[in-house]
Amino acid sequence: MVQEPILAYFSKKLELSYRLATPEEESKGIDGYLDEYAISIKRITYKDKIGLAEEKPAGDLIIYYDKDKESNIEIVEIESLTDKGKKLLERVGKLFGVTSLNDFY
Repeated sequence: MVQEPILAYFSKKLELSYRLATPEEESKGIDGYLDEYAISIKRITYKDKIGLAEEKPAGDLIIYYDKDKESNIEIVEIESLTDKGKKLLERVGKLFGVTSLNDFY
């Protein structure tokens, strides 16, 4: 399960609290929260499936990740789904010294 380490990482870096989603929230595609921001955490291969059978999950932000050969987690892309999510994404960008949100892609 990679959701908790990813949430914990961003929680620490952004100085926000985090929690994992309830089963009801998970059924909507939400994996957890950073303060009041609903977060979906998906492997990058999930993007290929969105157009085929699934809709984008609910939430404010999607964090896409991948794993290397040693099973280290790498954040590949971050996408905002709402205006609220855009605010958090801008905050993430400032934290990592990104001048354009497109630099995440």
